Amino acid sequence: MNIKACFGKILLAISLVICGSYLHAQDNTFIKSSLKKETTTFMLEIARDLVTFDSASDSLEKLSEEQRRIALKQTSFFIKLTDFLHRHEHEYLTLRQQELAKSLAPPKQLVELSYKSIPMDEGLSNFYKTPEIARLLFIRALRPVDIASIVGSLLIPQILNASGEDYRKQLSISQLYGTKTYVKQQDLYEWKIWSVNRLYAIRFSWNIKTGVLSDFGYTPPNTRMIGDIKFFPFIQPVTLADSLSLHLREYQWNLYDSMQVEENAYYVINNDLAIRLQDFFKENKQQYVRIRKQLLAEKELPIPIPVMYHSLYEGSDFKDVEEQLSNLNPIVMEPEDLTMNAYIFVNSSQHFDQANVSKKLRHNAIVGFQHRAAPSDMQDVWKVQAIGYAEIVEYNWNIATGEITAIKIWEK
Repeated sequence: MNIKACFGKILLAISLVICGSYLHAQDNTFIKSSLKKETTTFMLEIARDLVTFDSASDSLEKLSEEQRRIALKQTSFFIKLTDFLHRHEHEYLTLRQQELAKSLAPPKQLVELSYKSIPMDEGLSNFYKTPEIARLLFIRALRPVDIASIVGSLLIPQILNASGEDYRKQLSISQLYGTKTYVKQQDLYEWKIWSVNRLYAIRFSWNIKTGVLSDFGYTPPNTRMIGDIKFFPFIQPVTLADSLSLHLREYQWNLYDSMQVEENAYYVINNDLAIRLQDFFKENKQQYVRIRKQLLAEKELPIPIPVMYHSLYEGSDFKDVEEQLSNLNPIVMEPEDLTMNAYIFVNSSQHFDQANVSKKLRHNAIVGFQHRAAPSDMQDVWKVQAIGYAEIVEYNWNIATGEITAIKIWEK
């Protein structure tokens, strides 16, 4: 696999962390929020270096794997990113140790499952084994569930393709019915992580200081085998958000047994699950409102749109997109999740050059958006503004209903 393909996989994996974080730890809040803000600010500053690297990577096609790795390390993007990670090494280590301390050990049955080794192509394997490069994967990942999401997204094609079953249906089962992530410390910096969904389990070792991954294993997809395991909570809740997230994961997990998943097509499963998640939101509405309001109130206020930006999309053109976002995101706690989903939905709905759209999505996935927010004149409705490296996204979010309206995007 060439360096560009590997890097594309990594960008996609990182985007899953941005779009899928349902836990929000409030302990050690200052360090965590400060690092989060600094990371986004820094990534916006080096966005052009990322674009330059991505554009120039085609010229590396004819180089050997070793030559490509050397070329990567010499790019301004990689040099600046490595320096940032080095400067903040202590904060990353402190926060990851804190998150790991909240996580629980796996049940005996999960540990004793028969795990197969995962064949790894040379290019991706080098990313895992090289400390300087491996840390790229985890610049936004602090919790075990984040790490497992990244690793799982990179391995899932190999796991599901090997089964020979309906890929789309298995993908739905693996992603929509909750994931449980357990940990066990091996030595000072080495941790073993298990991540299990209703279809299969993966296992790997992670060095929290170097970022290096090793000892990959997976169980062939088997819903009955997973269903026979008695699972326990995977974190010790510290905050309201922790407790609600744990409750949500248990709710999703238990839904599998009541939805006749094996008898229905994947799109029937998806539609049914969306309705069930709306029900969960309604039952826990006051908790969601409280958490969302607290997170939004921490943001700085929106700014006037700078004169160098021009309107790209108007919300009035995207009623269908707004409705889909409102229905698909009832359980979202943070605006970061909504923004990436809105950005992906809007761009995907346009009949533009798909290669260019794909490149924009890749870049925004790793650079991220700097979020600002303010309450509007309407009850429970907040104006959210997300500033990216070349675009600004705005929308209204009703934190009591989950409704998304007035999506607008400006481009520099």
